[in-house]
Amino acid sequence: MAEQQAAVCTQVHPPTAVTHCTAAWLTHAQRQQGSGSADGDDGGGSGDPLPDLVVVRSTQLELYSVRGSEAGGPATTHTAQSLDQLASCRLFGVAESVAVLRGRAPGQRDVLLLTFRDAKLSVLHWDAGRHELAPSSLHYFEGDASLKLGRTVFPYPPLAVTDPLGRCGAVIIFRHQLAVLPAVDSELFGLGLSAAEEDEEEAAATAALGLAPPDGGGAADGEAGAPRGGAAAAAAGLPAAAAAVGNSYVDNLGKAGIKEVRDACFLHGYSEPVLMVLHEAEPTWAGNLRQKKDTCVLTALSLNLTRKHHPKIWGAQELPSDAYRLSAAPCGGVLVLCQHLVLHYRQGQQSGVVLHPSALPPAAAPPPLLFDPQAMAEAGGPGPASAAYARQHAVDVHPETVPAAVRFCDASQAAALKVTADGASVCWLSPESALLCLRSGQLLQLALLPQQAGGSARHLAVARAGAAPHPSCCCSLSGAHRAPHMPGSAAAAAAGQAPQPALVFLGSAAGDSLLVRATPAAAAGTKRPAEAATGAAGEEDGTADEPASKRLRLEGIEVGSAAAAVEATAAAAAAAQGAAAAAAEARAAAGGGPAGSDSEDEEALIYGTALYSSAAGVAPAAAAAVPTPSWQLQRYQLKVLDSLANIGPLRDFAVAEPAAGAGGEAVPPALVGCSGEGKGGTLTVLRRSVVPDVITEHRGAASASGGGSGQAAGEAAGQEGGHHAYLLLSFQGATKVLATGEELREVTESVEFAVDTPTLAAGSVCCGRRIAQAFPQGLRLLDGEESVQDVWASELAAPAAAAAAGGAPGGGAIVSADMCDPYVLLYLADGTARFLTADPVACRLSAASAAGAGPEAAAAAEAAEAALRPVAAEERITACSLFADSCGWLAARLPQTQQQTQQQQQQQGQQDGGTTAQAAASGGGCGAVYAVVCRASGACQLYALPAWQPVFSSSTSLAGGPALLTGSGGAGGVAAAAAAAAAAAAAAGVEDEMDGPGEVVEVRLVSFGPAAAGRRDAAAARASPAPACEPPLLLALTADHQLLAYQAFSASPGSGGTRGSSGSGTPRFRRLRLDLPPLLPPAGGPQLRLRRLHCFEGLGEEAPYSGVFVAGQHPHWLVASRGGLLPHPHFLPQPAGPGAAAVGAAGFTPFHNVNCPHGFIVATSGARSGIQISQLPPRTRLDAPWPRQRVSIKGTPLKVAHYAEADMFAVLSSRQGRARGRGVMEGHEVRWVWPGGGWQGVGRHQRRPGERALSVGAVRLKDHATGATVPLLAVGAALPAGEDYPCGGRLLLFEVTRGDGGGGGGGQWAGRLIYTREFKGPVTSVSGLEGYLLLASGNRIETCSLSSTTITSTADDGTVAATTTWKVQRSAFYDGPVLLTSLNVVKNFVLLGDCQHSVQFVRYKDEGRQLSLLSKDFNRADTAATQFLINGSSLHLASCDSAGTLRLLSYAPSHPASWKGQRLVAWGSFHVGEAASCMRRLRLHPSSPEDRTVRQAVLLSSAAGSLQLLAPLALPAAAGLDVAAGLPALRALQRELLLLLPQPAGLNAAAFRRRYAAIPPGMQGGRCFTRQLALEEQGVLDGDLLQQYQQLPRQQQLGAAEAAGLARAQLLELLQGLWRAGGTLL
Repeated sequence: MAEQQAAVCTQVHPPTAVTHCTAAWLTHAQRQQGSGSADGDDGGGSGDPLPDLVVVRSTQLELYSVRGSEAGGPATTHTAQSLDQLASCRLFGVAESVAVLRGRAPGQRDVLLLTFRDAKLSVLHWDAGRHELAPSSLHYFEGDASLKLGRTVFPYPPLAVTDPLGRCGAVIIFRHQLAVLPAVDSELFGLGLSAAEEDEEEAAATAALGLAPPDGGGAADGEAGAPRGGAAAAAAGLPAAAAAVGNSYVDNLGKAGIKEVRDACFLHGYSEPVLMVLHEAEPTWAGNLRQKKDTCVLTALSLNLTRKHHPKIWGAQELPSDAYRLSAAPCGGVLVLCQHLVLHYRQGQQSGVVLHPSALPPAAAPPPLLFDPQAMAEAGGPGPASAAYARQHAVDVHPETVPAAVRFCDASQAAALKVTADGASVCWLSPESALLCLRSGQLLQLALLPQQAGGSARHLAVARAGAAPHPSCCCSLSGAHRAPHMPGSAAAAAAGQAPQPALVFLGSAAGDSLLVRATPAAAAGTKRPAEAATGAAGEEDGTADEPASKRLRLEGIEVGSAAAAVEATAAAAAAAQGAAAAAAEARAAAGGGPAGSDSEDEEALIYGTALYSSAAGVAPAAAAAVPTPSWQLQRYQLKVLDSLANIGPLRDFAVAEPAAGAGGEAVPPALVGCSGEGKGGTLTVLRRSVVPDVITEHRGAASASGGGSGQAAGEAAGQEGGHHAYLLLSFQGATKVLATGEELREVTESVEFAVDTPTLAAGSVCCGRRIAQAFPQGLRLLDGEESVQDVWASELAAPAAAAAAGGAPGGGAIVSADMCDPYVLLYLADGTARFLTADPVACRLSAASAAGAGPEAAAAAEAAEAALRPVAAEERITACSLFADSCGWLAARLPQTQQQTQQQQQQQGQQDGGTTAQAAASGGGCGAVYAVVCRASGACQLYALPAWQPVFSSSTSLAGGPALLTGSGGAGGVAAAAAAAAAAAAAAGVEDEMDGPGEVVEVRLVSFGPAAAGRRDAAAARASPAPACEPPLLLALTADHQLLAYQAFSASPGSGGTRGSSGSGTPRFRRLRLDLPPLLPPAGGPQLRLRRLHCFEGLGEEAPYSGVFVAGQHPHWLVASRGGLLPHPHFLPQPAGPGAAAVGAAGFTPFHNVNCPHGFIVATSGARSGIQISQLPPRTRLDAPWPRQRVSIKGTPLKVAHYAEADMFAVLSSRQGRARGRGVMEGHEVRWVWPGGGWQGVGRHQRRPGERALSVGAVRLKDHATGATVPLLAVGAALPAGEDYPCGGRLLLFEVTRGDGGGGGGGQWAGRLIYTREFKGPVTSVSGLEGYLLLASGNRIETCSLSSTTITSTADDGTVAATTTWKVQRSAFYDGPVLLTSLNVVKNFVLLGDCQHSVQFVRYKDEGRQLSLLSKDFNRADTAATQFLINGSSLHLASCDSAGTLRLLSYAPSHPASWKGQRLVAWGSFHVGEAASCMRRLRLHPSSPEDRTVRQAVLLSSAAGSLQLLAPLALPAAAGLDVAAGLPALRALQRELLLLLPQPAGLNAAAFRRRYAAIPPGMQGGRCFTRQLALEEQGVLDGDLLQQYQQLPRQQQLGAAEAAGLARAQLLELLQGLWRAGGTLL
């Protein structure tokens, strides 16, 4: 370690597994009953009765709103509903629990409570002024060491619970400490309101109601009631603040005899908050149940918040020892979940149901094993007799272990259900009905039914409801949350009402999460089960003959995240469903294919958008009008509405780096991971970039100018299917025109397009009857192939500008153009713009003029003249564009402007003599049209057309990249805002001498409706009808190549941001975080100012997508999804070899043709200049952080390996099956999947019964008999023999060959078992070591040599046959400490990971064939994965333990702390929060073209679906720094970013990265016997922090660069080098 070592750890893929979810009224308050129909508004309006959805994915917090596509009905009865993402933030901590504190006042919003280890609590509220979640208070309970009572290990994380009426919250910490957080009057804090809104609210409320402002009192007392401020604001019709908590206090429950708290919840229907606590009085375990079995206790505590006194009011004893979870029933009481029981306790009442017959007492105890010599002799001896006895009574339950609660439970359905409820979750559909989601994926419906004879007693009923991807959590978005402010019994209020539909969110960590609608069915018994099944299916889609186990799926699961789903079908009976499933599994096992023949069902299953129908009869939804009697179970039908993608748990992954293409181009690697569980198990194919499906490519088409740009001009009126008519290719000094038909045909000489000049833009106007072509000298209007009008730039230029130009070239030339029928906006080189309007009747273009026009037209012309021809230099226009508000978002928030615009359009249409609706409508029915103008002062202005009425002007400079873009509307407001922006730009130094000008050079305002709007194909029918991104997005490209992305929102707290009210007001824009590098322009392109931001809608033949394509050296797709943008790099093959010019994208255009439906064209520049006509990759989803494709496995994938010789993958998987004489058991197998055959399975090898597959790897072994190198596939397995015998192992070697292919072709690949051998321990890892096979068995690693023997034989007919036998012989071994968990090899170096003793570094010597220890880590750590980190000639060791701590070590014998090489030297520790399930090496791209150093990074995966990239620090040569100088600068930048960046939950990023020092060994943390590394000694940089440097405003970027001691340009170059090095997956 002569030189300083450094690495950067960056999260390249966020976690996707949902760990927690809940419903909350965060962005808008709940509408009270009596203030209007709560169920009669659209799900997307301001009166939306549905709460928001809060989703936690480990370290990711997301907030969603439910959007409905139809209005006029209840929110829960929309035919299509989807989830829109309102906010997403990354947390520097793993959220352990989530709770919602309800607002107490009418109109008051909720707040969110998040807990983190060991005892931290963050209270978050919705800041409507900034459209984000912000912390309102932070609570830290770790400072008082006396709360731990001397303990260091606390297996249960902190648990947050809240009162249903919002009176207080509570947190269970440190086993039995209770932290109480009383709710206070949030109006005293004004949470969620800006200063102006606070003053406005107070003045208006006081004037309207005569109320005095609230005094500065303390915390609220414990009584129920609403704060006066919130009631006043609600009565005055103003937005109220969010709820808040006051000072907390801690009570030791251990003094009351409450210890070992497992769960807690607040009960409904009490005048004071009542906390129910589930705790264990005397701990026990499964082997001690005959002595201690019913050890859990329920205790109800009444919280007196004023006196801080918590007396016990009632409780229950003798609960089963496996009770683990509580759920408060809205109708009263609490549900207790046990492994085989579900119990309901209410004060003085108790009931329950039995879910599995193993919880029932047997008729008699198992007889003792008697010694009978004759019987034992017949059985073969004492051993076989004992084994036969154990098999006979394996499932028998001893009477002394049966829980006492069984005596009052209903056991009538235990034999039919046979399910276990461990790890289950509960959500309430109504005050009496709940949905129980089991860990196995089955769904049960629970109901608290009154007795038929009357009375207040209730009994618990259960029935099957279906199945879904294995849920980890669930919550209800309606039903029980419909009226949380109603005190007392909710069941009494709803007794005379018909049950309402409910929306349920099923979060999953092993599959996609689902949004499901639960619709009440008819009364039980109205139809027989068979009639119900056939009726529900046949009435909807005529599929009455489908099997009873048919899945309920979300149609078009590949092409959209939400679509119309089919109605629920019912199964005939549980036995029929089981038989059908078993038969399907048998067919799959026999044929090697999928269990079902319906490919759509398979796709629905692997994409997680499927539910299994219930096993009991359910009547169709059409009969739901008949109410169900209160004493009968109300059944629900489930229907999938939407799904959230999940690639977790990533148990293992393989990186396939295929060989270079035919032209020597680099091909992007594919990451193939093992995801899902059970029947939903899949291989997930991930790629960092979008790899287009190139249909044809024309090279050299733009080689003369070094680049080109494509523009598509569409003449849809005369084409069938809306195909484009012409394709215009723009060159440096000319334009080539191609006619698009069955093939591309050049028609440059036969059309009247302007072909002797480059084309800037082309499009259709006059409702598609004319084509407009813009070029630097002017604008041409064409009718088909004939030119009908020319508008020259010299005629449009102002006289003063023309005189100032003095005839200089380019003085009045057109720089860029934008078209939005019927308007054309031209930007000139003199900093002005011109506005043209197309007459829909005369089909002519004309400029607005005040002469001879009416008063309103003259006023509009004067306004356009003032806006587009500024006089002052700071008002010079730098960029402008047009925006068609097709979604109506701006029109809904600017009704006055929209009304005036429509009146002016109608008057203009009457003056022009137009009688059709097209003359009166703007944009041909595409909504209101606006113009976006950016000026040299940095101001961004928005004008409504055609009146050019100013509606928005930013008060801050857009080029400065502020986090929030605010402004004013109206003429006066625009002038004031422009002046403020100019002053802010001057103060911030927007034009810096070193960094260059910071003005905006291109701007686009876009919004996207349904992705398949206007399409009539099958893909459009399956696509979601919801808008892809309804709020407008503002995209600005600055002169220093930074892309700024903003999203519009409504600032009213009561509106919920994107779902705001239609009242007037100026919108705001918040900056979106997009992890993008500096988007440099294409190298070697033309000198024209080409458009780089290209919009596309409905792109993709199989799945329509909308968004923006950014051209340049690093082209990117910005895909619109769920109201935001997802960035994906666009892959372009790069030439191999040094000195080759990089290939970039110079232009882009959508292209719809017969041979290329819904495709696109990319004009490339550099070494591969030309055009590529392409389509989006098939069967690939782009609405995810990375483009992904799934391959169904029909089992749980465990391990995967890439066999490079055949370019195929070997997969170890497990699935449930029936073994002869052993019942249902898990079987393991090896599968071969070939990507070349459409990712189909080409073979499988079934393992022995009971054998467990552990490892698989592709190895290249040396045949010592012949000296040849043989590629083989090695598989390691374990042979468990029970707890009385040691576990053995087995090694299997497969040879992969390709068949002859009877029809000509090469045939398919297949694997053949050639050798097997058993070992004394399980074979946990396999690898190759210099031609030898290296395997880990238990705590030992062994090297084995391979040799072959070939025997030839001659048949009677003279045929010579050769038979080859293989043999593996052990040659060397090395004994590790306890149990080896990982094995990695580089050359002759071996890295071992142990389950307790960290890592060991071993070297193999071929001389003597010995494995010797070089060095080891003397610290203790539970190592989960290890890998080598290569930086040139330096070899480093990386390991990750089970607590999520990443450690970097080096072998440095010359270092003083290495004890002469005996100890590995640590130079970095970094906490990532999650244990690494797999670590693989990746070859990095060089940081600059001059860099020739070979570097390999480490990619880490986790069970939550996240990916971390650990890369050695590589500084580009352009930065002028080496590692010794750059590392301190980046450390200083990290410290500065910790102070500048706001944290959503108030968490300290530096403390989170050093959390490894606070994790005890009992929580899988390590034990460090040496000094911890200081901050200045840490060699691992936080890439997540460094990436956010570009998200800072420009002024803060300059300050942070100064604090780091570097220039801003140097820092941007450093970050671009880090991105380029980390772009190995691009």
